[in-house]
Amino acid sequence: MGEIHDIIDDRNISISNVGIVDYIVPFTFKDGTKKYHTVATIKSGVSVDKNTKGAHLSRINMTIDELISNKELNVSDIINVTKELSKNVGVNNANLKLDFTIVFQMETPKTLLLTNMHSNIELFVNVKNNKIVDNYVCLSGNVGMLCPNSKSKSRYGAHSQKCNISLTLYDYIDNIIIFDYYKKLCESGSAPVFGLVRSDDEVYMTELAYDNPKFSEDAIRDLIILVRKDFKKGRIKVELKNLESIHQHNVFCIGED
Repeated sequence: MGEIHDIIDDRNISISNVGIVDYIVPFTFKDGTKKYHTVATIKSGVSVDKNTKGAHLSRINMTIDELISNKELNVSDIINVTKELSKNVGVNNANLKLDFTIVFQMETPKTLLLTNMHSNIELFVNVKNNKIVDNYVCLSGNVGMLCPNSKSKSRYGAHSQKCNISLTLYDYIDNIIIFDYYKKLCESGSAPVFGLVRSDDEVYMTELAYDNPKFSEDAIRDLIILVRKDFKKGRIKVELKNLESIHQHNVFCIGED
């Protein structure tokens, strides 16, 4: 008896993407020489041509369990998993998106206190005919921001806020080290932020921000320039949200290069 999925469908409508979502697996992400134990929430699918009734979705789960769950993988490995998905499902295409969190340890600027810093990662790969047609990695982080306008007009002090930034790198991502770009992200604001600081760190960060005021537009442009020094070919996108301290609303900004 043949598979119901493979019978001919006569409604003449193709399906652009069908698959699984919210599938959670543990794995170890390899970033250069470092390894991070984490848990990924996965979305993965395929397109179905107009003459085929349906896709073999269970084969997606089986491939993920075999090739991702409890495995050590870098970006290149995940690209290869996507190609394998296409073969196993029996179509000429597949897409795979992983959302996971990495926890880095970083030193504070003055007391050199080791503190935990996290970044939410989104990794997407789309392949067709065993070739990559789209791929990107997005990482997030926080910085401190101090308003140039407030500093220029106030008799003393200036309002400041925490800023959420995401950096997305497209196409040439096979061999990137995410931590290197996370450090660049942390340098793009008026001052860095940390999970834990001591008084000497706090003084340094406060004074650094005051000496380095930035609008949202400044942070976007500065990060793109920092990233472009190493990421020569691919497209760069930076998005931020300032968690405003003197406004009821927040501020957003987006830049691309």
